[in-house]
Amino acid sequence: MAEVEKVIPEEVQVEESEEKKETCEKIVEIESGEKTEEAEETGKIVEMENSEKTEETGKIVEMEAEMAAKVLRQVEFYFSKSNLPRDRFLRAETEKDAEGLVDLALVCSFTRMREILQIPGGMKVTIPPAVLASVAEMLRCKSLELRLSEDKTKVGRKELITDFAAVEMETDACTLYAKPFPYDATVDSLTDFFSAKCGKVNAVHLRRHLVSKDFKGSVFVEFASREIAEKALAMVGSLEMEGCELHLEFKLDFLNRKKAEFAAAREAGPVSPSAGGVKTEAVEAAGGGGRDTSGGEGDYPLVPGTMLKLELAADADTDQVRYTAFKDPLSEYGRIRHVDYRNKDTVAVIRFAEAQGCTAAVAGLAETPLVVGGQEVKANVLEGEEEADYWAKAVEKMKQSALMGPGGGRGGRGGGR
Repeated sequence: MAEVEKVIPEEVQVEESEEKKETCEKIVEIESGEKTEEAEETGKIVEMENSEKTEETGKIVEMEAEMAAKVLRQVEFYFSKSNLPRDRFLRAETEKDAEGLVDLALVCSFTRMREILQIPGGMKVTIPPAVLASVAEMLRCKSLELRLSEDKTKVGRKELITDFAAVEMETDACTLYAKPFPYDATVDSLTDFFSAKCGKVNAVHLRRHLVSKDFKGSVFVEFASREIAEKALAMVGSLEMEGCELHLEFKLDFLNRKKAEFAAAREAGPVSPSAGGVKTEAVEAAGGGGRDTSGGEGDYPLVPGTMLKLELAADADTDQVRYTAFKDPLSEYGRIRHVDYRNKDTVAVIRFAEAQGCTAAVAGLAETPLVVGGQEVKANVLEGEEEADYWAKAVEKMKQSALMGPGGGRGGRGGGR
């Protein structure tokens, strides 16, 4: 869900009438295959007919059955137990309303929803009233998980989540870490794979490299129950994808194992990818395993706890965001060595000279959040695998820069010195 400025259109009213009832019935008919004569010709959800108020309320626009199914699945996912507890932005929006409802126009302005509804993005996004009316009507007729406000302008869960921490523990208990997978695998293909082999899947989260966003080849799979997850785990040794045997373990076991590994690595001393220090799965994956990365250009030891990851809201307006948006306000917490940010990205990494600066920044931002692109950013200190993974890639970039030099040649300025 870059953040765009939301322009909430005027309230869209769809009157309780025979016309609405008829439209709802047509949605059902199209999806069940029992199509009306008009639907037979268009294959679409037809517009409300004989309405004299369409100029004011917006009529139900034509929506193909496939599009309606995608919209339903996407909106239900936004508010699901798999997503909402971890979606900082959307969760904050639900907490603004006593009934946990969020403006439907805001939800429709999210990037994935705009793609499905074929609405162009930009600095300002306006969702046509007719589109809102169509989405609202479809949700009212088809969703078993969501409810709408009386005026059909807001949407939320029928069953409110009152303890987000408990829900996260519940979903984590049903989630497995799994690898390896082809780098061209998709959420849909992996969902279909695990559903067919193991049982109902609630969500598949692709694990990606911090900077490049490339798929790591590993995932977190959330199953519908602990029992299904245990069934999948019992298939270790026989579960394969494209001829490759899969490694599976519970997500919490994986995270605890990695935490212990990196704690031991830190006690052993600074991790130095260029000097062949403590070798980890993350360093090997990012740096090419046993490949020599020293290049004769000196050492780049990792100073733990000095890198702060800032995540912008998925719909932040990043068109005009520059690195100074992070450097200037965060400099008060400590000396900053480097800001890793490219225009329109939604992730920035700030490298402080000392770990104290990073710690102070986290504490300060918890009290006074940093707002970038119109939305608050989420701040976390890089640790463990993520820290080593990022640093290995950063070292590669520094070495390439040192070899090329500012003048484009080897050895330094001017290419010859």
